[in-house]
Amino acid sequence: MNVAVIFYSLYGDTAALAAAVAEGAEQAGATVRLRKVAGLAAPDGRSATSERIRAAREHLASVPLAQVDDLLWADGIALGSPARYGAMSAELRRFLDCSPHLAGDLAGKVACVFCSPSPIRGSQRAVLHAMIAALLRQGALVQAPTRAEMDA
Repeated sequence: MNVAVIFYSLYGDTAALAAAVAEGAEQAGATVRLRKVAGLAAPDGRSATSERIRAAREHLASVPLAQVDDLLWADGIALGSPARYGAMSAELRRFLDCSPHLAGDLAGKVACVFCSPSPIRGSQRAVLHAMIAALLRQGALVQAPTRAEMDA
């Protein structure tokens, strides 16, 4: 099974979750592509001066950028985003918005989503629902965990 783990991470928190998802898929025998989506420049330029952001960029420098072909290659897809004021990151949204021609091409592919919380009422549930909706629109299958899995 081929699994694409596609994420955006500004500070590295979502990247850590993505690495854990990728590791779990590899341990289960999957061939994994760990991919980041391209960042957008901050309008005020602060991202260039933040030490934490610079450290995350350096850490993620070797991670390839996600391409639409990664979605087509995969049998399973995991999308990750930080929570941004109750929405997925603009960067991941842009990646998904730039692939509308995929509608239906992800039919039958299993998918999951994950997010890192925002310290300012990030509304993770809304973020997860938005990513799920994008995957469903493109035909992917998203399975919620069972009660037993959530309690484990």
